[in-house]
Amino acid sequence: MKDAIILGAVTLGLIVGYAANEYRHMLEHIECNSYSTKHSKWDGYVAKDEHGQLRCFWLEREYPWRIRQGVPA
Repeated sequence: MKDAIILGAVTLGLIVGYAANEYRHMLEHIECNSYSTKHSKWDGYVAKDEHGQLRCFWLEREYPWRIRQGVPA
């Protein structure tokens, strides 16, 4: 019985670790595409903060050179 509990805990740990790694890997390949609105064009970029989290941000191509940011969904 004790061996079954240990084996179950190890299996659960491997499954959770694998799922977390796949999720992290998926986020590392995000796309922040450029787009246009009626009066402006925005260039998309990916940035990583000090905690390793990825974010999108967009720079306006022309004056007033605004910045938009977002978290990938």
